[in-house]
Amino acid sequence: MIDTLLKMSATGTVVICIVLLLRLCLRRAPKIFSYVLWLIVLFRLLCPVSVALPVSVFHLIPIAQTNVTDQLPEWEHPGNGNVKLTESAGIAGKGLDASKEDVVIEESSVSEHLAESQAAMEVTSLWSWKNIAFLIWLIGVCAMVGYAIAGILQLHKKLKYASLDRENIYLLEGIASPFVAGVIRPRIYLPYGLGEKEQTYILLHEQTHIRRGDPLFRVLGYVALTLHWFNPFVWVAFFLSGRDMEMSCDELVLRRLGTQIRCDYSDSLLLMAQGKGAIGFTPLAFGEGDTGKRVKNVLNYKKTTLQVVTISALVVALAGIALGADAMETTTELEQTQGADDTIQEQNTQPVPVDTKQDDQTDAPALDTSAVAGSVSGQDEPEDSAVIATLSVRTISRSARCIDNYVIPDDDWEKTYGSELAFAEDCKFYINSSRTTMDAKKVSFSKFAEAIEAGDPILNKPCVVEIHNADQLIHEITLISAHYQKGVSYATASEGHLYSGAMFGDANGDPMALYPAFYGSMEPLRMEHIDIATAPGEETISIFSGVADGGSHGDVFIRDVDGNLLYHYAVNDSGGCWQNLYVGRMDGAGDPYLLEVNLENRDTYGEYSFYVYSLIAENGTYTQTAGSRIEWDKNSSLIYEPEEMLKFFHELGHYLYNSHLLVGMEELKIRTDPVCDKDHYTYANFAPTCFPDPYEGKDVR
Repeated sequence: MIDTLLKMSATGTVVICIVLLLRLCLRRAPKIFSYVLWLIVLFRLLCPVSVALPVSVFHLIPIAQTNVTDQLPEWEHPGNGNVKLTESAGIAGKGLDASKEDVVIEESSVSEHLAESQAAMEVTSLWSWKNIAFLIWLIGVCAMVGYAIAGILQLHKKLKYASLDRENIYLLEGIASPFVAGVIRPRIYLPYGLGEKEQTYILLHEQTHIRRGDPLFRVLGYVALTLHWFNPFVWVAFFLSGRDMEMSCDELVLRRLGTQIRCDYSDSLLLMAQGKGAIGFTPLAFGEGDTGKRVKNVLNYKKTTLQVVTISALVVALAGIALGADAMETTTELEQTQGADDTIQEQNTQPVPVDTKQDDQTDAPALDTSAVAGSVSGQDEPEDSAVIATLSVRTISRSARCIDNYVIPDDDWEKTYGSELAFAEDCKFYINSSRTTMDAKKVSFSKFAEAIEAGDPILNKPCVVEIHNADQLIHEITLISAHYQKGVSYATASEGHLYSGAMFGDANGDPMALYPAFYGSMEPLRMEHIDIATAPGEETISIFSGVADGGSHGDVFIRDVDGNLLYHYAVNDSGGCWQNLYVGRMDGAGDPYLLEVNLENRDTYGEYSFYVYSLIAENGTYTQTAGSRIEWDKNSSLIYEPEEMLKFFHELGHYLYNSHLLVGMEELKIRTDPVCDKDHYTYANFAPTCFPDPYEGKDVR
């Protein structure tokens, strides 16, 4: 709510400033035109949405739009109570059968830790800047509403003594200035003792207010002022609109009765301003105010020409369109014909299984290549076959409409496709703006080229390309990250820690069966049961730790109900990176997931990444739902921005808050305690040391 309100207030401020300039241009025009301009301000302050038009002034003065991908997600409460921890003894050598002898712990250390951390997080979340801002705003709103109610009650006491004169006209003692009160059935209240001339002027003035609906607009103006009480421009707009409203009514009286009454009308205004007993400030009633400005305007009033009126009306009409409409996103003719239905949503609403046994061709984030219909091995392929691959693009030639510089995966690729890759005439271009998923949106070739050109030419921009073997042209290309200049991108997990296959295990990919002595020397710590794979039934998570081959090791084995290995994760104390594996549930109570966190922070460079996935009923395969990477190098062309690092940790914190540790390695030590690390990975603890910290001493969790 605060975000929307601030955006509306910023939009209203821009409109108010422009209206103030237009009022100066229209100072010789009838005041009704200035008054109408304030209705545009009222619309922008009260209505959160508007129609988008290409003529909107906000094309020239952009207001920051709310971008979902830039928002920090709210942390949810942890909910791992369904995970059952069991004490184990002698698991090695017994395999899955050992679980039958295990004793279930009623209150696990995980539940106790999460219960304590939950209370701490709830207290912390209460003091977020949005909550504090909302509280301050609410206090101001309550003060404004209370002030209005007090004014209405005070006015109600006075109106009880009013006497009906005729129709909706009442006489009231104790007041010197007439006013209109009410919205649905507005009434005119006049002081006793008015002369016939003064009464004629005043009644025509007040009846004009009622016919134009000024009482309703004044109430809406106060509502806008109440909502945006913190914005000084809105206060200026409220009082100036009231002045323009009164002056426009004064001018209407002069047009109806003639300019010869200017002196008499001015005298009546001065006479009423000298009296006492004003009604005060209340949104349901308004009377005469700012007498000095009004008298000056009355005395200087002259009938305007048709030309001035026409020009003024045209200016106000154009202002209403330009200020009342939002900026429209411009699209090229190619985008309009291709439509928006080609939006890529890979691994977002329908995650794609990734086979981690495949070798990566480049150091770019790997995407699903299961749809490859051909290869670059020189074998015969159908003419309509296509190759889908991930390439690191460096530069694009607009004139030649091709990729003229990219990292060639291998010699076979260069022999087949060459050093330049041309785009087909109907090529589709996409850019992914999400940091944690693939949710690419279609753009024009010009927009795609701008995104590639925005970074340093030596930067590798990972792109997924679809090349048709029939013409060897690119028919579809996706820039994996719109934030690559800042080292931020969506990333998929690699096979780095999925030790499966004959190299690390037996024929079934089980290292425990191939190295019984090695794992027999490791201490079985605990077992957990959770349905984390597509295989039937609950899977069993076994955690081991021990010293072997001169170093400390930690291993996690996940097996199905038949004892088949689905997943193996291993860490040791000889690595230079911090590696941790967690298990949790989406939003604390939804589907379970595995969370892998890898951190490397060197003197001048580093890389952090995390992956969220669940398993498939085959060893070494998984379905990824989220993943993100941020890297930096002080001596490279990457642009380090602390805000991006803060977003990375906040997105990671969402999953950490709902998970607990299985095994990890940090500072050359193996970790196996089932802790919740939501307060561990923060900007304060892991900010790169080679850059100044703008958040030093501040709570940026």
